[in-house]
Amino acid sequence: MVAENASFSLYMAHGGTNFGHWSGANGDQTSEGRRSFKPDITSYDYSSPISEAGEHNVGSDGGDLFLAVQAAILGAAQPPVAEPPAPPKAAYGAIQLTSSLPLLDHLAALGEEVVPVEAGEAPLPSFEDLSCWYGLLLYQSAGQPFGELQMSFSSTTLHDRVQVLVDGVEAGTAYRASCPQDVTAPAGSLLQFLVENMGRINYGANGLYDFKGLLAPPPVAGNWSATCIPLRPEQVSALPFAAPAASAASQGMPPPAAGGGGPVFHRGELHLASPPADTFLDTAGWSKGYIWVNGVGLGRYWEAAGPQHTLYLPAPFLRQGSNEIVVLDLHGAQASSLLSVSSPRYTA
Repeated sequence: MVAENASFSLYMAHGGTNFGHWSGANGDQTSEGRRSFKPDITSYDYSSPISEAGEHNVGSDGGDLFLAVQAAILGAAQPPVAEPPAPPKAAYGAIQLTSSLPLLDHLAALGEEVVPVEAGEAPLPSFEDLSCWYGLLLYQSAGQPFGELQMSFSSTTLHDRVQVLVDGVEAGTAYRASCPQDVTAPAGSLLQFLVENMGRINYGANGLYDFKGLLAPPPVAGNWSATCIPLRPEQVSALPFAAPAASAASQGMPPPAAGGGGPVFHRGELHLASPPADTFLDTAGWSKGYIWVNGVGLGRYWEAAGPQHTLYLPAPFLRQGSNEIVVLDLHGAQASSLLSVSSPRYTA
């Protein structure tokens, strides 16, 4: 293209980051392609020559993408172009998360637009019905006893991921891109569906009407409620965190397997004695969830799925002195720290 004097653009020249809930999704909503759903990760590097952190990016073969593009554009006879130094990076080590609280115990502080729903043939309300644009939506029964349930989730009704809880204990999960999926729920009295919006399909005439939620009638008769949990940063920072009396980790117990107690917030502090530098937060040991720093949403992580295993934390989000770090792990992972590292990790 350079030899032909052609015009072209680089998508992307400089990588970016989908901070907070801003990551969208690729996919198709046509009847033939309802299982086509690929949510974007928090990083938006797109194999750009300049990474989201302002450095030379590395390709899948380990090569320098910046130098490769530069050589192709300049040609061998051109002198190299001067470039500014990369922003400094730092590894601040382990950040201890010393306090925690369960999300479902604090719905009064986090929930908005609580709507009663009478069970029947009509589907449960969507995120959009409740003006709930991001975050989570909790559907729960009014507490009537029920027997064991065999539930089947489809990609036409589950948008995007659900955790099924019975009397506060997780019975199973289902994910839109993996449907059809079945979940067996034991007998109990309180049935809850916690649905996560993982990003709306953001292009195409057949994709933009990507309504979120559990778009089906409830499986148990009786009255239900739907609660929007938008996970606003100011709500998260205002939660009444308290140090646990004794964590499972401190007693040498393993993290809970699937079937734990549902989503849990963890809070800690990163103290910096000098002006901050860019860093990355490594999510090894965690399951799936969100991270906030000083009231700013960094984005989401899914350690088992990847490919991203670190979240980029720019220096302007930090300050010299104390910095608040909050992790919401949707499956109650019992990790007690979060590791600050100087480079991203894209391998499990």
